[in-house]
Amino acid sequence: MTGIISKAKFNFNIWLFLLVFIIPAQLFASIEIKGPGQSFNSVSDGIWKDASSWDLTDFPDYNTTDNKAEIYIQHKITLNDDLDVKGGTYIEISDTLVINGNVNFDNGSQVQITGDGVLIVNGIVDNEINSTLIKVDGNLIIYGDYYGGNGSTLSGTGAMLVSGSVTTDGSGSVFGSTVDCVPADAWDCKSSSGAPLPVDFLYLDASVKGGAVSLNWATASEINNDHFIIERSTDLKVFDEIAIIDGKGNSSTGNEYSWEDISPAPGINYYRLTQVDYDGTTTMLSMVQVTYAIDEIPEKIECFPNPFVSDLYVHSGSFTGNV
Repeated sequence: MTGIISKAKFNFNIWLFLLVFIIPAQLFASIEIKGPGQSFNSVSDGIWKDASSWDLTDFPDYNTTDNKAEIYIQHKITLNDDLDVKGGTYIEISDTLVINGNVNFDNGSQVQITGDGVLIVNGIVDNEINSTLIKVDGNLIIYGDYYGGNGSTLSGTGAMLVSGSVTTDGSGSVFGSTVDCVPADAWDCKSSSGAPLPVDFLYLDASVKGGAVSLNWATASEINNDHFIIERSTDLKVFDEIAIIDGKGNSSTGNEYSWEDISPAPGINYYRLTQVDYDGTTTMLSMVQVTYAIDEIPEKIECFPNPFVSDLYVHSGSFTGNV
């Protein structure tokens, strides 16, 4: 009887040991726990909240108080929510990050937009008091307002385009400037690391007309304005130069300009206007986007044979005839 009891105690002790130590250890070993300083790297274009967009088994936090991860955006990532970047968090954007919501940069948070990086915010950007680690070497595009708290800085070698207003308190600055901007029209507020040029820029508009995109812009005055450069992009990362338009040099009166892109890409086209001074100094003035629908593309017209002797056949869509 004593032997049976001892064996039962032995078996109980084994099960107790397994339940307390071995089984929990195996369970936790299979669970990836996010802790302070954990690094997340995007692995494909996708949605922020989809774990398959990241190299770990979960997505990084985007609005919690303990968000102290390192987040590397190396693909096009979209967050359909507000982004709250807490102190101690580092985000590096070398591709495209789209935020369909508001963005808040806490004091102590670090955001680096590299030269090839783009941050698009469909909402308001709030750079809080004494937040000094926001660096833009690429492009920050805000479909809303920008607010910088006292002591905050936004620096770098890139540019910021804002559809709304730019407001800074106290010593808050954007690329070294503390001047606020309340626009008369959308996208009037823009900032860059380059020195401002002596051109009083008014507006840039874009509209689809038939099979082309019509661009129109105007200046109130110009000093040493050599020319304008028009660039086009479909992804906000790669811009191709498509036109150079001569400036007026020196002018104290208003001037209007226009140009047509006769071969826009299907879908969304982004047009960027840059001004070049006589000494080669450049400033990006504005950027607009326009959607070129597929049904606006003219049908292809084919003529055959070529050369022809008596009959020339014309084919367009479902029509074929001879002339």
